[in-house]
Amino acid sequence: MTITTFDHYVVLVSDHNLAELRACLYFKPHHVWLIATQRMQVEAQRFRQVLQSKLPQTDIHQIGDSAQMSLQGERANEVAAWLSASFALYTASWSDQRVALNVTGGTKILSMLISQAYPWDELHYQPFQSHAAQVWLDRLQRDADGQMQLQEPLDLTSQHVELTDAMRLYVNRLNQHTPNPIFKHPHSLALAQLRLDAQSMQQATLDNPWPALTSIFNRIWYENPTDQPQVHVEWSSLALDKNVLQDFCRRLNQLVAENEASAVLSWDEHGLNIPSLKFLHKPAKTNHAWQKWVSGDWYEQLIQQWLLDIGFNRQQWQAGVQLAKGESQGQETDILLMHRQQVHVLEIKSDLPQGKTLGEFEAQLSSSSEGLGKVTKVLIVSPHIKNRASHPTNNRWLEFEKRCRDARVQLMVASCAEDLKKELKIT
Repeated sequence: MTITTFDHYVVLVSDHNLAELRACLYFKPHHVWLIATQRMQVEAQRFRQVLQSKLPQTDIHQIGDSAQMSLQGERANEVAAWLSASFALYTASWSDQRVALNVTGGTKILSMLISQAYPWDELHYQPFQSHAAQVWLDRLQRDADGQMQLQEPLDLTSQHVELTDAMRLYVNRLNQHTPNPIFKHPHSLALAQLRLDAQSMQQATLDNPWPALTSIFNRIWYENPTDQPQVHVEWSSLALDKNVLQDFCRRLNQLVAENEASAVLSWDEHGLNIPSLKFLHKPAKTNHAWQKWVSGDWYEQLIQQWLLDIGFNRQQWQAGVQLAKGESQGQETDILLMHRQQVHVLEIKSDLPQGKTLGEFEAQLSSSSEGLGKVTKVLIVSPHIKNRASHPTNNRWLEFEKRCRDARVQLMVASCAEDLKKELKIT
């Protein structure tokens, strides 16, 4: 199908403009006219800035709010008056030019009246297609008799929209946080996999000493925190040969320490010295990064690696992005993913912290996704969380699944890359 571009492409701005952005990028018209009601001016400004950066050869016009007459877009009489008094001033110079109107957004009465206010060459509409493999643009085209005829829809699936451009439609700033430096350590991924395996183990083994340490870390850092710099734990209480534990602690220290003097964990012949949380949160950022990784960042590292393993490239997802609107600092997201033409907000949880509830996971994700358009909310949890909540006499997991469904949160239990591949419907 041969589609020529348009001299003027008119878009009705709404809260969610990803579909309209894709159409503009596809057609690359000479002029784009963003019609925004008074309530949609901020959204239109963001849309305009994205278009200006992606289509430098296109003139972008934002109309609908002026000192003479602002468009409200809710009542027929008001819309009709704006079309005749304001919009007609622009269309007066469009004769003998190709002109199209995209009515995907906007209020119903605005779409209805503006479609009749000018002899458009084409009318476009993209339906919301959640999780669809293809993106279709429906089209009506004016024939020689002036009648609008339904045309074969356009497949816009191949029209790429960058993740950052999609997010800039909804936020003022995207601040990239520095990833945990341990992710770059060549041995961290193997230790992370051992950490995941340890969640299903009853006791430590020579091959995987993690279970001997995790309960001690949790007790010292969260259950019974102390103001002391460190806590001494006797080897005899760790239920594993001290030589095996010392070798494993050396591996953990090597994630951040270049020498023994800067090691996080230390020991003597009697036992292991574990730094307190208060000490770890002091200015030495490497120690804090180590504690964050041990406490849960290890699972985020696995998820990031699994996304790469199943075929997502680094242009399709970003980790640790803080989405800021207005003057607020905004909320940090674990991972933003562009998949099947839609933004996915991923929240990742390795365990249920003491004093927290499963419902707080969903509430946190829903809060961070609020105002980001028609995104897909994805909560990824470790099998350990499901197992803890699936007690035969008090099955909190079934209740949590229902809560996620009601909140339109896609709940995933991921123990390997194949789990993500299946849940994200990667073929």
